[in-house]
Amino acid sequence: MGKSPEREKLEEAIANLYVVFEEYPIPEHWIKCNSKQKKSRLNCIQKLKIDDLHDRYEDMGYIPLDIDSYKCLLPRILQLIAFQNLYTYALGENMKIDTLDKYEWLSWEINEQASIRKFLIALWKYMLSEYPSPVPFIDAIAIDILYVVNDKLPYFKILDDHSKTLIGIQHLADFVQWTVIDDNELREYSWIMPCLEKAYYDHIDTPIGEKIAKAVRHVELRRMSGFEES
Repeated sequence: MGKSPEREKLEEAIANLYVVFEEYPIPEHWIKCNSKQKKSRLNCIQKLKIDDLHDRYEDMGYIPLDIDSYKCLLPRILQLIAFQNLYTYALGENMKIDTLDKYEWLSWEINEQASIRKFLIALWKYMLSEYPSPVPFIDAIAIDILYVVNDKLPYFKILDDHSKTLIGIQHLADFVQWTVIDDNELREYSWIMPCLEKAYYDHIDTPIGEKIAKAVRHVELRRMSGFEES
């Protein structure tokens, strides 16, 4: 079976990250890489496994990376997040998507910001491309993505488009129940509740219908708690 279009776009976005951040020096106290050649540098970074990053972070006394070292390793960190079953373990609290906020990524060079946005959008689409998601811990990753971006609208537009499919409506139901979508977003994106209600009646006699019914009840309980009050 070939790769899905969403997977291919995500891999392209990751390849672009390596190009954009290739100017940053390899942190020698983190990676032993003798060659300075571009190809060798790329192979060296891409060989890093999650345990390598975790162990070296531990060896360094859990001291956060300096900004240049973080940017050098960022393509591999994001690649591991996309394709490894380890988000909650992982790269430690200092090496997850929300770490971008700690390093103030919205103040970086325009091309760096653009490459990260391209990756985050590609990751979001890939996460929603199948049900269950091909990306483990989709709830934690989705929450972190929405936390670090300054414009959530493109992500909710993608979710809205996907919610017209059976795969997408299941993700929407999960996002509501996992509180990936917070009260402010339920209020702002008014299409969410009608979309869930329509899907419930479309699938009322199926297991999918029960999942959607739980999501509808969850939203109603949140309404009763007063989230719609101004």
